[in-house]
Amino acid sequence: MSIAKLKQTLRVLPLLGWGNALFVFVYRFMLKTGLKRFAFPPAEPVSGPFFPEPPKEPASDLLGDHEDLLGEVENLHRGSLRFFSHSSRQMGSPPQWFAGLENTSFPHWTRVGEFAGGIDIKEVWEPSRFDWTHKLARAWKISGEDRHLQLLEDWLADWSQANPLNMGPNWKCGQETSLRIFNLLLTHHFLGHDAPSPNLSKLLAQHCRRVEGNIGYAFAQDNNHGTSETAALLLAGGLLAGKVKEAERWFRLGFRRFQERLQRLVLADGSFAQASTNYHRVLLDTLSLVLFFQKQWCLPAFDTKTNVRMEAAVKWLFQMTDPDSGQVPNLGGNDGARLLPFGPYRDYRPSVQLATSLVFGHTAYPRGQASGILTWFGLNPEVTEKTWERGTSCYAQGGYITLADGLTWAMVRAPYYRFRPPHADGLHLDLWHRGHNILRDAGSCSYFHVAQNTRFSGTSAHNTVTCDGRDQMPRLSRFLFCDWLRFPPDPPRLEHDATYWEGEFLDSWGCRHRRSITFSEGRITVRDTLSGYRQEACLRWHLIPADWNLKDGLCSAWVGQIQVACEQGLVAISLERETESLYYTEASDQPVLVVRAEARPELVLTTRIKLSSSY
Repeated sequence: MSIAKLKQTLRVLPLLGWGNALFVFVYRFMLKTGLKRFAFPPAEPVSGPFFPEPPKEPASDLLGDHEDLLGEVENLHRGSLRFFSHSSRQMGSPPQWFAGLENTSFPHWTRVGEFAGGIDIKEVWEPSRFDWTHKLARAWKISGEDRHLQLLEDWLADWSQANPLNMGPNWKCGQETSLRIFNLLLTHHFLGHDAPSPNLSKLLAQHCRRVEGNIGYAFAQDNNHGTSETAALLLAGGLLAGKVKEAERWFRLGFRRFQERLQRLVLADGSFAQASTNYHRVLLDTLSLVLFFQKQWCLPAFDTKTNVRMEAAVKWLFQMTDPDSGQVPNLGGNDGARLLPFGPYRDYRPSVQLATSLVFGHTAYPRGQASGILTWFGLNPEVTEKTWERGTSCYAQGGYITLADGLTWAMVRAPYYRFRPPHADGLHLDLWHRGHNILRDAGSCSYFHVAQNTRFSGTSAHNTVTCDGRDQMPRLSRFLFCDWLRFPPDPPRLEHDATYWEGEFLDSWGCRHRRSITFSEGRITVRDTLSGYRQEACLRWHLIPADWNLKDGLCSAWVGQIQVACEQGLVAISLERETESLYYTEASDQPVLVVRAEARPELVLTTRIKLSSSY
């Protein structure tokens, strides 16, 4: 390690937390030396059946349109599984649980690398997340066809035999183990069981032992590993009480530490430590599962502070969800994780609807919108046409600004990183109009491929300015920047019938970027002022895929017009092609308006956006 990198590392350690950093260092030492594996002994696979024959129930017309669900379940019977909630792959029946790896004989999970072997381990983990279990259970509940239950039992038995406890890649991650717990609990619920079968209890207990044994690593990450894994222990411990000797300990640990994690990682304004809209949905779905089963099984309630943080987290995602499309800004990391697959992957309204109903006792959206999920959970909350006003707001603790006027709204990523930033996206602007994401974040694509990860998490993949061709923060590793931008934002204000917001930062190289936004429905003016760069400043606007045309400095398409002017003379403006990622491992073509300017003592770029009112 160079002296410069060592200094950068020492600067970032206090931000990560000395305790967290020390724990991760010791943990990795124990993995490398082989000491860790002694805490996780293997065990014999659990044999089925896992779900005894449930009572017959007639199909219900109250459960809505099931065409998509039943179609996906038919694909499961043909051995085709949906990966990362989008594209399907032929995996066989039972699936090839280790497809893409050279063999199926694996060492202890402590000796399995996440970024070795030439394949993204998330692609191995995906079939083992078990969301197919409750899809088969729901298909049986609709149709009454026993073949769905038979496939469920066959696949679970095959998975258990192929994945003995603590052996192989599918036991490496405590959060992946927790996702299986959640999906087994949902399957148990949808099949109408009261008590778990002996074999299901054994399988859940094996998963809980794996999660409990490494729970400290989840806490050291300061992300949704901690909330997911404590929730899994809480719920499985609650269900297994009196059936497994450790169940009471799992419940107490999960109950206490889930609240502690929630109060630490959800800030008072509702922002989540993991700056990602998709991981915020994972958090909300975790809350929903905990609250639902808490009530079902008469478990103890949380304290007031925890409830307040849950309410704030729900309101945050409601504010970030476009009410017309259900989509959200493509903010931060996104590995395709989804706990409650009810509706299209990019439609966040079902998760917001369920969480709002469980936390507040009323709906976030009208009954006919994103409400099928409520029926599956047996909920009939008060219908509220307008829960909260979606509008202009300042999430100062998390570093977000929302601007809204009529059918137009925007999100700005204020440069205030209190937890480890996944992307160098300071002052990024996301713009929405009539349900369309006009100016957008390029996403994250893949964590495995270094070049992809570096590009998508870097500044050039966002609607902001790069100076001298580098990111806004120095990169220490695949997932870690140093010299975090930490400039608390001021709230927006009203000026001359328009909303005005201004924010700035100074990076570790001495470059200053100030951005002001004047915002009204259909018309937005963005003024970027830069100084301190030495060679070139580059402003990028990542555009909605459309037939954009650039002529005489005016970029236009059916959605509207964009024009960039420079107060200090001419700049180079071009319409280029890059890629964006809406789903994990998938990338598609995207137009990008690029403005390049050579070094000047001060550069002022003014972008004027006029959106069409005819669509």
